[in-house]
Amino acid sequence: MRAWRLGTLVLLFLLVALPLAMPIAAFVRQPSAMQALLDGTRLLILTRNTALLIIGALIIAVPPGILLAILLYRTDLPFRRLLRWLIFMTLFVPLPLFASGWQAALGSGGWITIPAWTTGDSAWTPWAQGVLAACWIHGLAGLPWIVLLVGQGLCWVERELEEEALMVVGPWSVLRKVTLRRAGASLGAALIWVAILTATEITVTDMMQVRTFAEEVYNQFTRPEVGQSVALGLASALAVNLPAIAVCWILLWTAMRRFEQGLPPLDRLSSTSPLLFRLGQWRWPLLILTGLLCGFVLGVPLGSLVWKAGSTPAQPWSKDILSYHLATTLHIRGGLIGESVLWAAVAGTLVAGLALVVCWLATDSRWMRQIILLFVVTAWVIPGPVVGIGLKETINLLMDLTHSGTLADALYYGYSPLPLLWAYLLRFFPAAVALLWPVVRLMPRELIEAARVDGASPSQELSRVVWPLTALPLLMASLSVAVLALGELSASKLVETPGSQTFAHEVFTQMHYGVTNDLAALCLWLLLALTGGATAVSLIYFYPSKPIIFGGEQRTTNN
Repeated sequence: MRAWRLGTLVLLFLLVALPLAMPIAAFVRQPSAMQALLDGTRLLILTRNTALLIIGALIIAVPPGILLAILLYRTDLPFRRLLRWLIFMTLFVPLPLFASGWQAALGSGGWITIPAWTTGDSAWTPWAQGVLAACWIHGLAGLPWIVLLVGQGLCWVERELEEEALMVVGPWSVLRKVTLRRAGASLGAALIWVAILTATEITVTDMMQVRTFAEEVYNQFTRPEVGQSVALGLASALAVNLPAIAVCWILLWTAMRRFEQGLPPLDRLSSTSPLLFRLGQWRWPLLILTGLLCGFVLGVPLGSLVWKAGSTPAQPWSKDILSYHLATTLHIRGGLIGESVLWAAVAGTLVAGLALVVCWLATDSRWMRQIILLFVVTAWVIPGPVVGIGLKETINLLMDLTHSGTLADALYYGYSPLPLLWAYLLRFFPAAVALLWPVVRLMPRELIEAARVDGASPSQELSRVVWPLTALPLLMASLSVAVLALGELSASKLVETPGSQTFAHEVFTQMHYGVTNDLAALCLWLLLALTGGATAVSLIYFYPSKPIIFGGEQRTTNN
């Protein structure tokens, strides 16, 4: 087992630690870049915008997310499985597509206008830019993640504690004082998840003209200041990010350690279904409210895309216009959609598989857990453009050291998905570990110990014990990474090779010209491609044939 651990750490050092450490070289080569830390106005603007973006997104996502998680996972709400499925489906909407849907509804030519103070104009204007628009999109995109992660934490609360509390106080006091408090670690993890996804992405902030720390790095890479070299501009942007990265690193390190301590004890984890709280006469009113909220989150962007794809400024909506643009887009961009889905699926499989191996090897090794936690926290808090720059420098270093034409074609000059897969690994390996670690930790230890007593090798233990016990959570983690990869732009855009443009990059480029018929049709085709796989997986997730660790109610639970 020691050889497995050392080999895995070497692999992680080469694939993760080295690219993340490469930006440090920018400060070595450009020491004058540290002068950027003295630019108080610049730091204040970036800090204010980033903080407003995160706080605004959390305000929009957290209250309804917690309410939906309670109603859909821990009450007897009618049709809760169907509503959970609708929320689950929204997870498969990549961020660029989600932003395009809302831009079609609220942007130029959309259905709704907003007050002028949000954009600085003197009159009511279409939703074109501003922090409010970015918060709205990030908040609604993060809402499904809040529901899923908090709902999972609510299902992990020990039923015995709740049943004992019911003997003393009423059900809603139990929910407030026992269930929600016991699920506090999952709630904290959900907040961190949405906050980091919001702070490290540039898809929405670039379109909405919001300067954040991540956006600053990207701007310096693509549009350096007049009279300033690209290298110095990048080094200055990275220097500006240092305080934010350090603060986020400390907060996330502390939160991750507390999250592990807040997981249910292995010997007290209930194998029965979660206790359901009765809604009584509020069942049907709450069902209507929940249905409207779920329909709003999923229906508005989807309906906006359908409307935008089938209408023009000169003509009202028509199915003929919709059919024409769908057919044209499929003919021209069908290959792009297929390739993007394929490589996102490959990335999800590889990243989740590596995360499973890492979590398995770390369960019995405290020193490895600390190293993995260091890798995960560092990779998670670094903004996407910084990750992309570090990966680009790593590729340049490999080509300089090896002088290999084959390696140069695979990583730089020729059409190749390898740089994209590498960028996806750097961006979403922490997410896969965060999803799988609680599951691997809660595996029955007696089965693993029995396999070791019987003389099973590490590979046999992994394939015959760990993988069968975690197959469904592994699938869920793979899909989560695949969906995130479909929308990843901040790092992959900087390293993609000629001819390997991704769906996210294409949508990002077209969004700057507004949501056209072809862009809306492109998004609809991607949604259609994802719907079939998402539906099949959701049926497995919500209707398992046997009890699973990662999930909601068991099959035997009555609706």
